[in-house]
Amino acid sequence: MYKLDVLKKRLKTKLLTMETREELESKLEEIQEVLVKNEEKLKSLRKQNTKSYMVAASMIFACFLLYGLYLIFYGTI
Repeated sequence: MYKLDVLKKRLKTKLLTMETREELESKLEEIQEVLVKNEEKLKSLRKQNTKSYMVAASMIFACFLLYGLYLIFYGTI
């Protein structure tokens, strides 16, 4: 994010040559593409994390349910 802000600030200055401006614009586009790809990967990882959490929570719930049923049918521990 810092690089992105710096490039945007440098592009706003009027004292750039055309070559420098084009170079900075290409760098800015590359950084923005990488940023978009990383955001997509992060969304995917968050979805996987949510699925893993749901599986773990379901397993814990199933264990407590089985323990409760055991206590109901067999009385004490």
